[in-house]
Amino acid sequence: MLSQRLQDHIEHICSLKDNWDSEGAQGYERSFLEESVKYIPLMEEKALENGIILHRDNLTINPADEGTVDLFWKYGFYTLLANVYKEDGKISACYIGSNKKDGNEIQGEL
Repeated sequence: MLSQRLQDHIEHICSLKDNWDSEGAQGYERSFLEESVKYIPLMEEKALENGIILHRDNLTINPADEGTVDLFWKYGFYTLLANVYKEDGKISACYIGSNKKDGNEIQGEL
């Protein structure tokens, strides 16, 4: 279940019209955002497996370039950025994260 704050982020992104960035970006489809948020628990699990502690309270969901969405966590020494995108009709994500306290870093694709 997403907090009201994250639901508000999604509503804001859904409200973006074509050319929202003044550089020709297309607006977002709700179905893409609904699929994108399914990566949140996957990313939290992947981070924890690698010693990176995330808290959903520190998650932001932001529009990104070329119609992608960024899921970004920052908590103390820990950061994780997942970029969710649609390619050939399939939704995927790539991610990079770190624990600056011990230098542990992760990256990959889902």
